[in-house]
Amino acid sequence: AVANDGLQVHYQPVVSAKTGSISAVEALVRWIRPAGPVSPSVFLAVAEEAGMSDLIGTYVLRRVVRDARAFGDLKMVVNVFAAQFRDPGFPDALEAILKAAGMPPDRLELDITESFLASEPERASRSIEALHALGVSVALDDFGTGFSSVAYLRRFAFDKVKIDRSVVIDVIRDPASQSLVQAAVALAETLGAEVTAEGIEMAEEAEALKQAGCHELQGYYFGAPTVRSEILRRIVRERQAVGELRA
Repeated sequence: AVANDGLQVHYQPVVSAKTGSISAVEALVRWIRPAGPVSPSVFLAVAEEAGMSDLIGTYVLRRVVRDARAFGDLKMVVNVFAAQFRDPGFPDALEAILKAAGMPPDRLELDITESFLASEPERASRSIEALHALGVSVALDDFGTGFSSVAYLRRFAFDKVKIDRSVVIDVIRDPASQSLVQAAVALAETLGAEVTAEGIEMAEEAEALKQAGCHELQGYYFGAPTVRSEILRRIVRERQAVGELRA
């Protein structure tokens, strides 16, 4: 599929909690065969077992930086495999990809889960430092799913924290989840990081997370992942509506 350009990159909007407008798009890889789509949870797991995750990761990065020009100044968010993050040559390879496409590094955000941080913290710290030196942002993904996330916030210089759907789903009915979100926002802001809430599916969740202080909101309530042309049309409509309001 990689060799034959059979994978697709879809984009999901990330909106500003303050303005409600799209502030970033997250790239998500999809494999849609003639016989039907293959779930990412299936083919990405197989790719990792087969040692091909770095190949897919590079494929997605090249596609994203190529598409970035069409998205104007929006942030481009990409999930990074542990195999990529583990590679000491990754920052240099990424720099070459960005330069070839003419994409400013500060428009790219790389998301990493805590599994790699737990297994190789020293190497992870060096990788984050190298990416920051390049000008790329780094986010801690799936916050709230592990026992050590708060410790990781204190140890690593993340630019953003992304609260997992498992926390978001209870935020409107569970005081403990509300407290966790508020504490995460307070801690992140103390450390100079922003907070994105993921997996939002209802207006009540969006409002509760906005009130808790989250900076960005993401989920099917704001839009499902879709092909580049469709999300670009949405962005154009949104900007036209803003222009009409200002006029």
